Amino acid sequence: MIKIRTKISVILALIFFLNALAVISFLDLYLLIALEALVFSVVSVLLWKWVAVPVNNLYKSFQNENLSLILPLLEEKSEFGEFANFLTSFIKQRKDLEYGIRHRRLAESELKRAHIELEERVVQRTNELLVTNQLLKNEIEERKSIERSLTETEDNLRVLAETTKDVLYRLRYATLTYDYLSPAISNLTGYTFEEINQIGLAGIIKKREFHSQSNAEEVKKLRTDSGFKEYQADYLICRKNGELIWVSDHSFAWREKSGELIGSVGVLQDITKRKLSEIMLQRQDEILKAISFQAEMFLKSSRWDENIDQVLKRLGEAAQVSRVYIFRNKTDEEGLLLMQQLYEWTAEGIPPQIDNPILQELPYSNVFTDSEVSALRRNEVSISNLETMAPEGKPLIEAQDIKSLVIVPIFVGKNWWGFIGFDDCLEIRDWSFAETEALKTAGDMIGAAMLQNSYEDELIKAKQLAERSDRLKTDFLTQMSHEIRTPLNTILSYISLIKEDVESRNFEDLPLFFETVDNGGKRLIRTIDLILNMSQVQTGNIECKYAELDLSEEILGLQQEFSVIAERKGLELSFNNNAAKSSIIGDKYTVDQIFENIIGNAIKFTPSGKIDVNLYNRNGSVCVDVKDTGIGILKEYIPHLFSPFSQEETGYTRRFDGNGLGLALVKKYAELNEAEIYVQSEKGVGSTFTVFFKKS
Repeated sequence: MIKIRTKISVILALIFFLNALAVISFLDLYLLIALEALVFSVVSVLLWKWVAVPVNNLYKSFQNENLSLILPLLEEKSEFGEFANFLTSFIKQRKDLEYGIRHRRLAESELKRAHIELEERVVQRTNELLVTNQLLKNEIEERKSIERSLTETEDNLRVLAETTKDVLYRLRYATLTYDYLSPAISNLTGYTFEEINQIGLAGIIKKREFHSQSNAEEVKKLRTDSGFKEYQADYLICRKNGELIWVSDHSFAWREKSGELIGSVGVLQDITKRKLSEIMLQRQDEILKAISFQAEMFLKSSRWDENIDQVLKRLGEAAQVSRVYIFRNKTDEEGLLLMQQLYEWTAEGIPPQIDNPILQELPYSNVFTDSEVSALRRNEVSISNLETMAPEGKPLIEAQDIKSLVIVPIFVGKNWWGFIGFDDCLEIRDWSFAETEALKTAGDMIGAAMLQNSYEDELIKAKQLAERSDRLKTDFLTQMSHEIRTPLNTILSYISLIKEDVESRNFEDLPLFFETVDNGGKRLIRTIDLILNMSQVQTGNIECKYAELDLSEEILGLQQEFSVIAERKGLELSFNNNAAKSSIIGDKYTVDQIFENIIGNAIKFTPSGKIDVNLYNRNGSVCVDVKDTGIGILKEYIPHLFSPFSQEETGYTRRFDGNGLGLALVKKYAELNEAEIYVQSEKGVGSTFTVFFKKS
């Protein structure tokens, strides 16, 4: 550093010297300028060499912070040593300053960022606080509104609890006392709050009816913490004045916040009217079931009184009465109306009266007033009790311990037969309209059963008379058949002999006369046979011998027999066998009679044309069709075709003879052989009779 100052001092001295020389010498101006330029050039070269180069090196070292270039200058002999020390100290201070500035800038940047975040969080928190504050205000207002509503609700509940007919309560199980009972308890039971807590509600309960088995189990959990939730039951309680009423109890568990069971809260409600209605409906339903049982018993038995004891028992249990009885009307010699007890049922513990001699021929006037008897005559139910009964019957009623009774008249048709009575010996009872109507139905059913039995008796008598009449008629027909056939056979036999004797003589009209007499006799014999056969069928005296028959052979024989008659009328009678199997199980005589009648009728009612007899199989049956081209049958008459003594044409103007028994016998014979017969016919076109037999 000293060397540099020395060099600079030399240069400056040289400059001042030259300037002074120039001034002193008063050199020419141009020369002076040239001299100064020279001096400045020399000075510049010296400054560049002695000052600029070292300073530049120091600057580079300082700029690059490379002390390796500066350290040589720190040597004592270096002319820049002091300056280098100064620069080194300056560089360190500068580095410390830059480091501090850099850290300060970083800190300022972090601080600024934190400040921004803080401002954002402050804004956010402020907004949140505003929202929370508004929510808090709303919640406060809502709570105030709820508190007002709760206050109003409490007031309303208090007013409701104090004015309602139902009793609100809170029962504590630890002491089995009520913390609260609404004022209605006095109206409901007649007892005060203090009296109920003293005697307990259980002390006035006469009967409990739980709504379900689960509720019955809840009773065992009342003073435990075993999951008790809800309890429902109906109580029959005795009020302070002795009146019995029905009360419903519906309660829920009352617990601490911890869940520990304290007791129950609930409501007691007077349900007497509803309960009585339910009891009456249940009783009516039971009575109707008993009536259904009564109807079943009457239908099963031939006599109404066979199961009357069971019927009275069911009716008495259903109506929940003490005694049920039946009295029959009768009159004495003077015409006085009396009642006589026939049947009785009594409940357990009730003394029977069936053996009471007073009740066997008791005048109505000893029990009922004239107006009550008149009501019974009009088929009206009589209801009375010990308090309202007329003085005439009160002693007898008291003697039987009857508190109330219902008398239902029994009518057989339009005749008043007697009555059925129902006694209640336990209480004065209010009989509902539904109950009395159901009991009246029971009385009506007894009368109907009696009437039915009387009808059945009359029918049995009528049937017996009809059967006797049928037997007499059958016997008469049999006898008449014998009485007619015997002389007719004799006449026909002698006519045959006379015919043989007279034929040798030449009388032209005799053959016609004999034929007429012969046809008339045969017609009489045929009619008598039909009448006799019909009587046998109706009386069940016909004997069938069932065996395997070949219908083809039977019909072929009949076809050969009837071909002669058909040819006389100019008719064509054909038989077509299309059956693969024609065997059946049947009675030969009745089967032959079926087709003799059908083929004979076909020939008789066919003026011209033909008759086709077809044998075939269908659906497992052996079938026979007899089809003709005759006069046909009216559609309206076909349903009556198989009725005995029925003919489409009647009177003396009819065109064809007959007695209406042939097809009736055909129908009967078909039934005896388990065959079915059908008819298709059109008036003026012809008829087809079809008979279906089962295969053998």
